Amino acid sequence: MKKLCALLITLPMVGCQLTSQTTDVAKVSQTRKAEHATGVSTLSDHLDQYFTQSGRESMLSASVRLLESANTTTRKGRDRQTNARWELTVGGTDWQAVEVKRPTVEQVEPNQNFVFMDMPYRANTRVNLRSGPSTKHTRLRQLKKGEVFNVMAQVISQPWVLVEQGGTVQGYVHQNYVTANVTKRDLLSTQPNPIVSPVGNPLALPELGYVGILTCRPLAYKFSNDTSVEEGKFLACQKQTGVWYIDSWLPLEAKG
Repeated sequence: MKKLCALLITLPMVGCQLTSQTTDVAKVSQTRKAEHATGVSTLSDHLDQYFTQSGRESMLSASVRLLESANTTTRKGRDRQTNARWELTVGGTDWQAVEVKRPTVEQVEPNQNFVFMDMPYRANTRVNLRSGPSTKHTRLRQLKKGEVFNVMAQVISQPWVLVEQGGTVQGYVHQNYVTANVTKRDLLSTQPNPIVSPVGNPLALPELGYVGILTCRPLAYKFSNDTSVEEGKFLACQKQTGVWYIDSWLPLEAKG
């Protein structure tokens, strides 16, 4: 808990909400999967009722741009073929602090502050995998050119990412020598971050704790045409720039 509190103190305090997540990881994982599936299904159904394929794609692209924006704001658009309109409103950033445990190879240093990502990457060249986020740390082995791995997290304010393969943390690599396999994906196509999911440990490696944040924002939408209106709201969380997923469905504010 002390690590979580220290991490929260390092975050900007303007326009954000800070929460600490310390519940049972298995329970959180199952709830997250169910809420994600509900959110994707509901939003997809609402889009189908109002928009053409091009209108649908336009709204989904606008939603990611809005989530990436620095301020709380509203954007509007219209499908010229159906004359349906959409309105999106994004809220402030909600940094959710999480502490998880993962099987970890020997010598890897876990005591850093992270932003959790969960994105597939590949090595651009042969590159050293190190025990910590600097060239002064021990070289554990090398990644081959083209080798694919999962970036579990990035060290906050540092150009180093945490490498995970087969559910096991392998070490750190400098981000200048690796490239994301996915750079853009819409909200309906992106799966939730499985960071809270428990994993197997077939090699009986020590399970170390990693403290980090999930970066999330609430997004409300309103779809309308001449005869009907549909509204919804969900919490979207970021994996990396341009890649967000629906984390959970949120209740709409009551109208007086």
